[in-house]
Amino acid sequence: MENNAERLASDFNMPVEELCDILENGRKALFNTRHKRVYPGKDTKVLTSWNALMISAFARGYEVLGNEKYLETAEKSVNFIFSWLYKDGFLLRTYKDGKAKLNAYLEDYAFMTEALIDLHQVTLDDKYLLKAQTLNEIMLEQFWDEKGGAFFSTGKNHEELIVRSKEILDHSIPSANSIAARNLLRLARLTENKDFEKKAETLFKVFASTFNKYYSGVSSLLCVLDSYLKPPVDVVLVGKSQQEIKPFLQKIGKNYNPDRLVYFLNTTKQDLSLKLHKEKVSLSDCPTAYVCQNFTCTKPVTSPDEMIL
Repeated sequence: MENNAERLASDFNMPVEELCDILENGRKALFNTRHKRVYPGKDTKVLTSWNALMISAFARGYEVLGNEKYLETAEKSVNFIFSWLYKDGFLLRTYKDGKAKLNAYLEDYAFMTEALIDLHQVTLDDKYLLKAQTLNEIMLEQFWDEKGGAFFSTGKNHEELIVRSKEILDHSIPSANSIAARNLLRLARLTENKDFEKKAETLFKVFASTFNKYYSGVSSLLCVLDSYLKPPVDVVLVGKSQQEIKPFLQKIGKNYNPDRLVYFLNTTKQDLSLKLHKEKVSLSDCPTAYVCQNFTCTKPVTSPDEMIL
């Protein structure tokens, strides 16, 4: 800035101080004049779907960088949505000035379910997985097309429309059907519910013709299909608490793999609900990690540095 001021002062053959005074007075005059104008409108509404995208971003940021403020922001946002935008067993679309209204769309359910799964993966707190399962079940009941397959954009409790559309093309945000399919596949693995996987397969078939015609517009769904076709990668952590296995989560977060899922077997709860991994045990009563791909696991390790991801 100083170099620019000196150059400009030289061009006008005046002292730098005098030029700076002229510029400062000009700024003040412009500001005072602008202050008299009507200010641009500000959009202060809160949308469930957009905030869900933000929650996923903060969860991922926490996973990679370990910044506790990111996790705190994500968790506070989830609490806000379930306090204000979840009424009588259904999500609402928008919030403004202390009031929430309008029935949620597919994107609200899909993105919020994804956000909850993402939070579960970085905290391994079951409450987020349970909430994700709840929203996923509502989404299936309200939006799934039993006759034609895939999800409608509007639910059964929306106002009656001439046509209920199914959105698959990505725009400024990913298509809701693609995120819903990803949720189904992740929940199928996390809960061992094969029906979810079958629903995702049906969705792929419904939009198969779109892949060749508009492949550049369905990149989100193509990424989900790619994940489905790959052998699954699971990391099973066995320990007494989330705090005990936190060093393993920190190591996992620094190795990017969008298709990987993390499971936590709490030895103090004896939770054997996951049949696939129930035989996993801790070694020498220490937190232990198993890395599994295509139903084959590496040797269990008790140090994050020994994990091969």
